[in-house]
Amino acid sequence: MTARRSSRVAWFVVKVAISVALLYVAVRNIGIRSLGTDIRQVNLPLLGLALLQSIAIPFLGGVRWRLVLRAIGGELHFLASTRLFWIGMVFSQVLPSVSGGDAVRAVIAWREGLPLARTIHSVILERVAVLATLIVLVAVLHMFRQDALPGARWPLILACLAVIMGLALLLYADKFADRLPQRLPVTAIKNLAVAARQVYLSATGAKVAILAMLTHLNFALASYWLGRSLGLSLTFGDYLYLVSMVTLVATLPLSIGGWGIRENVTVALFGTAGVSAHAALAFSVLSGLTVSAVSLCGLPLLWMGTAKPDPVLTDPPQLS
Repeated sequence: MTARRSSRVAWFVVKVAISVALLYVAVRNIGIRSLGTDIRQVNLPLLGLALLQSIAIPFLGGVRWRLVLRAIGGELHFLASTRLFWIGMVFSQVLPSVSGGDAVRAVIAWREGLPLARTIHSVILERVAVLATLIVLVAVLHMFRQDALPGARWPLILACLAVIMGLALLLYADKFADRLPQRLPVTAIKNLAVAARQVYLSATGAKVAILAMLTHLNFALASYWLGRSLGLSLTFGDYLYLVSMVTLVATLPLSIGGWGIRENVTVALFGTAGVSAHAALAFSVLSGLTVSAVSLCGLPLLWMGTAKPDPVLTDPPQLS
């Protein structure tokens, strides 16, 4: 086993340990019996509605990715992009990295005929758009909530500034990279910057941003049905703010699939809205299981069809 592979295995073990430890802390402070009681009393029709709402996640993701890929010169059928996005969701549930599922999506797309560089660029740019819109959404909602966490104001402002600066750097990284030795990593960064301008500085950028916002709204609505199934008396606006905040924190690459982090953050944030700790924990566990169930529905897609890219692709982005 190489040193690089050993470090990856070690990091995976660390993340598993973190997830288990955080889950233990959450359950220990509340009690497994209280958690079990809440889950047993769940309203199954409303839970099913939450599952159906969550099914839209891979389809919205497939459309976003297809738009980005088309903007940089590639072409992929909607069903193929949805299939590959769904497969990526499967691996995101078990891989140690937040981007692990995205990497698998890119590799499978490449093996099925899509150009590797173009595929990697499209995956990165699609994921950046989702994260950036999530940060902006949380910051805007925070400004209009009377019960917003007072300590979150400046971190969110700094996060928005980081988004603006990060996007500016991404869009014009090739201008700075021209001064560096033209090795492979530098060339890759320059090509990514060109692709970013083709996506974000066009009508495609607005479409992808709208679809990303719809994704956040869809997940909040699924959370609303899930909360109703547990008898929580929160509004859709509450879920849009609280769940988006939880999702943002859970993106930190510190655990497997966000488990452990999501539960502790949900208990803390939902507590500010008057939700009991055991009900918040039950909501978080069911939310995680719902996403996992929807993701695992994509497992059979590994053996069904191929990406089938258009044989006539436009020229790849050229450096200017």
